[in-house]
Amino acid sequence: MQLLLRYYDCCEGSILINRNNIKDININDLKRKIGFVGQEPVLFAMSIEDNLKIANPKLTEDEVVGALKKANAWEFVEKMEKGIKTYVGTGGI
Repeated sequence: MQLLLRYYDCCEGSILINRNNIKDININDLKRKIGFVGQEPVLFAMSIEDNLKIANPKLTEDEVVGALKKANAWEFVEKMEKGIKTYVGTGGI
């Protein structure tokens, strides 16, 4: 994924998108058109709510809960004593 988003360039060979070398494509346009969801969730040392608000600081509490429901995490989070205000350590420990 890091090669595709050009965080690194190939040492050998090339990456083509629609027969165009990735090095010839405007990197900002490319990054706006590619979405990536990793398999390992990464949480920062802050509340669950604040972790979600990294992507959009203007999220309402209802939107945070909605996002957790879509991720099938709400039932787990709502059982916590502080709910979305629960502090999680780096990586979610």
